[in-house]
Amino acid sequence: MNNLTRRMLLGVVVAGASLVSTTHAVQAAEVTAGVDLASAYVWRGVTFNDDAVLQPYVDVAHDSGLSFNVWGNMDLGSFGGTLEEGEFSEVDLTVAYAIPLPDDAEMFSASVGLITYLFPQLGADTTTHEVYLSLGLAPVDAVSFSGDVYYDFDEVNDFYFALGASLDLLALVEDSPEGLGLGISTGIGFAGDEFAAAYAGTDSGAFDWNIGISASYAVTESVEATAFLNYTDSADKDVLPDQQVDIYGGVGVSYSF
Repeated sequence: MNNLTRRMLLGVVVAGASLVSTTHAVQAAEVTAGVDLASAYVWRGVTFNDDAVLQPYVDVAHDSGLSFNVWGNMDLGSFGGTLEEGEFSEVDLTVAYAIPLPDDAEMFSASVGLITYLFPQLGADTTTHEVYLSLGLAPVDAVSFSGDVYYDFDEVNDFYFALGASLDLLALVEDSPEGLGLGISTGIGFAGDEFAAAYAGTDSGAFDWNIGISASYAVTESVEATAFLNYTDSADKDVLPDQQVDIYGGVGVSYSF
């Protein structure tokens, strides 16, 4: 692991530990730590690695609505020699706030946040930032919809907009197995000219679409195992050219306390 990566990860650990200690001093919070093993790294339809990856994360959710997330991508394959095996190629830091809504609007949700994207193998000058607004609607227990707007105000200076829907399959089943979760989801993303150009696109518009299935099992009150399988593709070849990976999946485990 190179010195830049060590410094970044040390800073992340210190920041996370500071937030955890502050959180416990002020009021209750839930901390979740986990790791996913995925067959590829695909983000918004873009293939960042067509080899296996490890993606650890830590999430601290504050009772006040404030949350902090650290997520990393460690490449287990070199993506045709372009990446270092066993090294982190990306570390993301997210600070978010869940906006309080009236009691009679419980089917709605809203949050805002800031994401910092760090790329240890490429250097500090490649760091970029996004702000976002996320809106949710859950009209019934089994169905939910989302609309998210992201704006990269650093390297890209453009928008990415995502619409999504999910269905909790077991919520439709009476007497479903305790601790088991099973769901399907789908989504489509739209990008502006500059965002598309950052990934070799020549036009703005529909960027990517996806559909996936996921399962979870509560091993204990604190430990959860997950699995997922996704299909993704370009929605318009002028906006996002064909990518190396369409189908990818993985497994994960998390611990909450």
